[in-house]
Amino acid sequence: MKFTGLKGIVFDLDFTLYDEADYFMVVFDEFSKRNGSTIDFVKMRKWFYRVRPTSRDILKDFLKAGRFIGDIESLHQELFDIYCCVKRDIDPYEDVRETLVYFKKIGLKLGILTNGVVEAQRNKVKVLGLGEYFKSIIYARQCGKEMEKPHLKPFETIISALDESPASLLFVGDNPVNDLEPANRLGAMTVYMDRNVGKGSSRNTFVDGIVHNLREIRNLLKNAG
Repeated sequence: MKFTGLKGIVFDLDFTLYDEADYFMVVFDEFSKRNGSTIDFVKMRKWFYRVRPTSRDILKDFLKAGRFIGDIESLHQELFDIYCCVKRDIDPYEDVRETLVYFKKIGLKLGILTNGVVEAQRNKVKVLGLGEYFKSIIYARQCGKEMEKPHLKPFETIISALDESPASLLFVGDNPVNDLEPANRLGAMTVYMDRNVGKGSSRNTFVDGIVHNLREIRNLLKNAG
């Protein structure tokens, strides 16, 4: 893939810059401790990877799997509140920080475009300690829940925030349909981030390249230079 005229990179957040399971493990652990229980992290992580791709409400699924005693709606609200504001530091993927530093050093504008509950997504960026690297972070649900990715609106919003043409931006994400197809339609470059979490096939005409970590993008940029 050739990054002709590249001025900026827009990243998805979950499973692109960090393992979303890490965030949910601390949420589940905090909730369990408050309710006099403990979790087996090995089993819970395996459960999460299996259930998350098709779950309509992973928090309720967790409550059912854990067979917590009490009013399900009250427990769900308690768990949701923890999900939105849990205060434990977590780490991004090991390739992320050094590569973001490199991207900024060579003058690229960096952005995040992410779906999900705004409070929770904002908290994820905070506990990951990633905010300083980005010129713009767009929480797609702020455009309206019905306008989350793959709707074009949040893509147009972050393109405008970065003040660059779509053709000069690279979008990187782990879900080809949500993260990449709309960007491709707007004329941006696209890279599928394959972190081996089974989010979707990369065999699509709107995917310009495939990488397994951010270092591969950095190396491609170095080689292009």
